[in-house]
Amino acid sequence: MKNKTLLSLLVLSLTGPMDIAAKGKIEFDEIKDSIWTLTQNASQSRLRGDGQVLYFMSGDAFHTYTARRDQEWDTFSIIDSRNLEYLIKGDQIQLLESKFSDRVLKVKLLSGIRKNKNYYIITDDLLKNFTQLEETNEAG
Repeated sequence: MKNKTLLSLLVLSLTGPMDIAAKGKIEFDEIKDSIWTLTQNASQSRLRGDGQVLYFMSGDAFHTYTARRDQEWDTFSIIDSRNLEYLIKGDQIQLLESKFSDRVLKVKLLSGIRKNKNYYIITDDLLKNFTQLEETNEAG
């Protein structure tokens, strides 16, 4: 009986995080080419800060995602700060394509000095810190 209880607790603990992850899951095809605006966690400067960043390389974004997920910061790869784009409140991005099973997204920066350049963002950061602009259908 004790083993069944332990097994049940183990199964529940393993399925809990998957259920939470599934709630935050997006269907990229539904939001492709949409425009998003940074509304939270903005940096104070485009040169440095502790707010939202875009990554120059998709691998850097994925390694950061993995380190956060697994809490394995000792195996975290170091990212050169020159390969980061610091965002300020109101900056906008357009979603271009999905990488690493929708965990990282390729985006085009639509604001600032480096606008129209492509970067990468962790999907969780997009959902937490950005607001999707509503599409307006103009007739006529």
